Amino acid sequence: MTLTVALAAVPAAAAAPAQAPAGQAKVSQPKRGGTFRYAAPLLAGTLDPIYFKTPIELTYAWPAYNALVENDPIDLDKIGPGLADSWTLSPDGTQYTFKLHPAIRFHDGKPLTSADVKYTYEAVMKPPAGQVSRRRATFQAVESITTPDDLRVVVKTKYPTASFLPGIASIPILPRHLHQQGPFVDRAVGTGPFKFVSYQKDVELVFRRSEEYWRKGLPYLDEIRVLFMTDATARLQAMRTGRVDQYSPVGEAEERVFKQQYADKIALVQYPRLNVGVLHFNHKMKDKPWADRRVAAVVQLDPLERRLVGQRVIHD
Repeated sequence: MTLTVALAAVPAAAAAPAQAPAGQAKVSQPKRGGTFRYAAPLLAGTLDPIYFKTPIELTYAWPAYNALVENDPIDLDKIGPGLADSWTLSPDGTQYTFKLHPAIRFHDGKPLTSADVKYTYEAVMKPPAGQVSRRRATFQAVESITTPDDLRVVVKTKYPTASFLPGIASIPILPRHLHQQGPFVDRAVGTGPFKFVSYQKDVELVFRRSEEYWRKGLPYLDEIRVLFMTDATARLQAMRTGRVDQYSPVGEAEERVFKQQYADKIALVQYPRLNVGVLHFNHKMKDKPWADRRVAAVVQLDPLERRLVGQRVIHD
């Protein structure tokens, strides 16, 4: 699957690429400062990054967090270091040993330890009463999580699984001493490049650069503002007038408008989505059409069979 994102275009002079050695891709020279404004298409029911209701809610608070391992921002198929500097995998493929980067602190000043990683993963695996963990399947193969010392985390799986590292790359590590008191409904406390500043529900979420960020020299931006705009027309107008710098997803109608009228001001970027869309049918419903066993049977047919009978099913 691909996702189309609308971005405010950067003037040619500002986007001039720096010189790169032969054989290497040219990369624009980053510029420090500025505020990035994102038009959020859905409201946030919570800011908690593990007990969210819709996947997009996770993205709103992500600037405040880091994962144990992370996707490479250029090549999304690659997994690189996050809070873990390095890791090893046992010869039989069932034991991961992660070594944490030393001297990392949460935004409240408390040090990050292996206990925070263990707490986060177990909170996903076994959510408290009243909370729904949508990332629980990531740990379905996990047998145990141990912490030999403050900087090492050992994850033992029941069998080799290629999906484990990509799965934990999108699970932010939480401060045990705070999160165990209750979910982060209206705040965000992590180890990430931006600190939580304020949250005006259904209006705006604000983050500011962390001057103590453990990755020296980062981030480049001063501030990130998430502006909640559920109306597609309002988002389009905000993008046209320069009130926001990005919004996504971009539908086909908006894409045509941007290309025809704002090609010099708005850039459209497409990239692969790291998820799969699944449509589940509730066959226990008593209402039509799902109460009819013939409809349920057609849904289970292969694509060719569906094409042969679909026209009649839809119009009957």
